[in-house]
Amino acid sequence: SEMWEVPSAESAAGLLAELRLELPAGHDLFDLDCTVVAKRVDSDDILVDTQDGRFAVVHLTWKASTEIAGQPTCDWSDANICLELIGAIQ
Repeated sequence: SEMWEVPSAESAAGLLAELRLELPAGHDLFDLDCTVVAKRVDSDDILVDTQDGRFAVVHLTWKASTEIAGQPTCDWSDANICLELIGAIQ
């Protein structure tokens, strides 16, 4: 099963900084004011709140620089499931 945790404020800031580094212009999240609300324990996936009523699961690559188009991957479909999991661990 998927294991999620709520990151500390410091950890969330670091994850968001990495996300901002990776996002290429034109990415779905590029112009959105995202906050990191959870992180997978067993992978580099993070759950971001896009501040517009949507959530996205993003797979960070940890390239520490701008990614190619289509990266980092962003999945909108699992967000509700993730929110339920986060609700259970908070």
